[in-house]
Amino acid sequence: MLEVDKPLQLHNSRPGARMRTRLLTRSQTFFVIIGTIAAATLAWFLLLDADGAPRSGAYANDAPGRTSVDHHFTIGITCPFAPMFANDNRNIDGTQWILITDAFAKIGLVVQPIFMNYEDALHAFETGLTQGLWLCGGMKLPENGFFVSTPLLPWNFVVLTLKDRGVSVDGIAALAQLQTGIHPDVFLALHKDVSLKVLSNPNLKQVSNHVLLETMLFSGKIDALITEPHVFEYYRRSVPSLANPDQAVVSHHIFDPVYPVIVFNEKEIRDKFNTSWEAIVNNMNTQ
Repeated sequence: MLEVDKPLQLHNSRPGARMRTRLLTRSQTFFVIIGTIAAATLAWFLLLDADGAPRSGAYANDAPGRTSVDHHFTIGITCPFAPMFANDNRNIDGTQWILITDAFAKIGLVVQPIFMNYEDALHAFETGLTQGLWLCGGMKLPENGFFVSTPLLPWNFVVLTLKDRGVSVDGIAALAQLQTGIHPDVFLALHKDVSLKVLSNPNLKQVSNHVLLETMLFSGKIDALITEPHVFEYYRRSVPSLANPDQAVVSHHIFDPVYPVIVFNEKEIRDKFNTSWEAIVNNMNTQ
């Protein structure tokens, strides 16, 4: 368990922004999380009328086919990749997040995301401050009292190189000969055995800004970039024109897909979510 009053680094995980780091004690972090959850709960109750039903215009009543919402469900989110989760204005409208909220809404829940670093999200779940936890790849599972969802949509991480440079990447070992860039969130999301092999690369550069990483690739400061294709294209539009971001890139598929999961503190809710999620995925596959 985490100890009280030792320094802890929190970062602003807003997609597209450079991480800002500041030191807080663990006791201060505890109150920050409590305050965030309290604010989310208050905001939800303001949407209810005197009888406890959602007011006109509330989320659950705005879309056909959704059931009446009876309470919210709080999830600690780590690695909130745009465009899967949010955009530059911090609107939670990413494609995967919309599907997740739909799955919860169909079982009568409004899901409330709280963006935290991995250590704080794990601590919040283990101490009961949140009801769910987003995990994928090499992220450690809680110690006990948890129920894992069915796998969600896969993330396909790749190695990108500039086409004109003719770089060959046929496996992780090949990266040892290349100046390789990676975002810490991507590193955290890779499978544990893969991330350990990547970390052993003496030429690895971890940079906490997607736009800067892509600028480094296009300007030749790094030879290769480990990323997710949708994330890469999302931030590519923000790369300075001086770096010539229109250059062709080659995708090297050397990683297995990563399947995120949601960890629940209640088996009944997990089971209902699984049924709802699988119905949404099946509907997607038949369209």
